[in-house]
Amino acid sequence: MPHEFELHKEIELDATPEQVWEAIATGPGVDSWFMGRTEIEPVEGAAAGSPCSAAARAPP
Repeated sequence: MPHEFELHKEIELDATPEQVWEAIATGPGVDSWFMGRTEIEPVEGAAAGSPCSAAARAPP
């Protein structure tokens, strides 16, 4: 039976919150650091999905 776990890590980035959001919540942003083509369909309150199709949360 799999075990649930959480991993918490904090890092400092030389980027604005808007730049970070673009990198993790848009298809072109994810494509810049993750393999493959990524399509992001923004859905408020949804969790990220597979590398090929992900739903993004609304920005803070």
